Amino acid sequence: MTFGELLDQYLKDADISAKELSRVSGISEAQLSRYRRGKRIPSLKSGVPEQLAESLTLLGGNRLPERQTLAAALAASLGTGAVVLDLLSANFDRLVRELGLNMNEMAHALSYDPSYLSRVRHGQRRPARLEEFVRQVSRYVSGRFNEPRDRETLASLLDDPAYPEEAPESCQQRLADWLCSSLAPANDPMDRFLTQLNDFDLNEYIRIIRFGDMALPEDPIRLPSTPKIYWGIREMMEGELAFLQSAACSPSNEPVLLYSDMPMEEMALDPAFPKQWMAGMALLLKRGLRLNIIHNVERPFHEMMLGLESHIPMYMTGQITPYYLKQSPSRVFHHLLKVSGTAALSGEAMVGFHGEGRYTLVFEDQELRYYKERGNRLLEKALPLMEIYRETDQAGHQAFLKEAVWEGGDYRSVCMVPPLFTLSEKLLDRILEENQAPPPVRNRLKAYIREQRARIEKLLEQGTIREEIGRLEPEDFAADPPELATADAFCEPALRYSYETYAAHVELTEAFAATHKGFTLSQHRMIPFRNIQIRIREGKWVVVSKNKAPVIHFVIRHPRMVSAIERFCPPLVE
Repeated sequence: MTFGELLDQYLKDADISAKELSRVSGISEAQLSRYRRGKRIPSLKSGVPEQLAESLTLLGGNRLPERQTLAAALAASLGTGAVVLDLLSANFDRLVRELGLNMNEMAHALSYDPSYLSRVRHGQRRPARLEEFVRQVSRYVSGRFNEPRDRETLASLLDDPAYPEEAPESCQQRLADWLCSSLAPANDPMDRFLTQLNDFDLNEYIRIIRFGDMALPEDPIRLPSTPKIYWGIREMMEGELAFLQSAACSPSNEPVLLYSDMPMEEMALDPAFPKQWMAGMALLLKRGLRLNIIHNVERPFHEMMLGLESHIPMYMTGQITPYYLKQSPSRVFHHLLKVSGTAALSGEAMVGFHGEGRYTLVFEDQELRYYKERGNRLLEKALPLMEIYRETDQAGHQAFLKEAVWEGGDYRSVCMVPPLFTLSEKLLDRILEENQAPPPVRNRLKAYIREQRARIEKLLEQGTIREEIGRLEPEDFAADPPELATADAFCEPALRYSYETYAAHVELTEAFAATHKGFTLSQHRMIPFRNIQIRIREGKWVVVSKNKAPVIHFVIRHPRMVSAIERFCPPLVE
């Protein structure tokens, strides 16, 4: 038996639920689910077999063998040399995403077909000559990504601090060992990003940072006529804050452009700078300024996602338009350019020598005009990272949804509760009555559901929809009753289900699936995201919709992010 099969058998023999085992062992239900389905395998060094054996003994009593026997059997099931395809594909996928590997370039260098590499990456193909495949990939990566920053990224990925100092042959072998290891990959950055979106409450955030108490100066500040020069990292941080202050305190309402591919780690280590920077950004937003942010997406994937995570509060305001550059920035220079109506901060540094950088803050008309024009040219080369729709742009959101109907194709939706379009008018009336919804809300929701159902039926004429929803038992429901997924209708406040209306809506969705070709329904014990819905147009875009605080939709088109969300499997609890 595999580790997952053996664990599953012990749970069944002792009539223990995954929830009970999670509570006693301290291992999350999501992780236990991955173990049981064979999606993850713990390492022998992790102590997980012993941890599970002790918890199973406490819960199972005399229905299971003694603790030592359980621990030995679980440890033995891990084996020593077998490579699980799921683990190889997961590690290979992380390597591609973290380094931003170009699959076509790699395929050409290794004499593979790109589609073959893609199938291995997605777990659809096991290499016929596994050792040769791993050796070639490891040799390519260790040779191609040999700069100091690349080595640091790989050291973090491999959890090997000595990697940057190792010889080329050792680097290649270390990568090969990691690709074939049974160590569970680290937490998925996309999981963390989506969890942040799910949990974020803009009103609570505004209260915590005391946004309402922030005061803008009544009189504009006097700006110097000569440029200010900053040297090194410490002064660069001063320049960043000086730029934000000048933009927030100036009378200009021109949009602000922000671009930087500078390393962020050293600045993030300063305990004061991140707070001061965020306060400066909050002042720009309080001024009502539009921010055009060009994100550097050529960073390692986890760094890119951490950067986007830090911008979630600002995204929620609807005042930010995020972009990215399709062309890779130079691997020789780092650049920074930030432009407002009254100031510009520009700087550069050699890669690997961030501390020797030079930065110039200018205010004078001729210099400022030069940097404004440069900023405009940079923006012309940028592509939208995502489109963000709030209630003020309902028309744009509806136009996007209508365009999707004419595209056809294959769609996937992940949401805790059933979709709106399967509701009957009778059940909707009951839910609205139970929530004492005011007439404007009732009218808007009824009109929207009629429109959405017609749109979905049109889409199913030339496409497919795979709908994944939760399956809540009465005890789960009572602990935290869910709400109707009304984000597409921009409908607030929340409309809660009763268990009876929830169960009736699930039945209506099952009936819809039975009568509509191309619509398939999957139900899972639990889906972790209660406040967001994820919709995927495979290979093209992803929409992440937040149902409240505030209602907002993110249409994501960047290939790395789309691929990561497609590959991301929400930890479904069985």
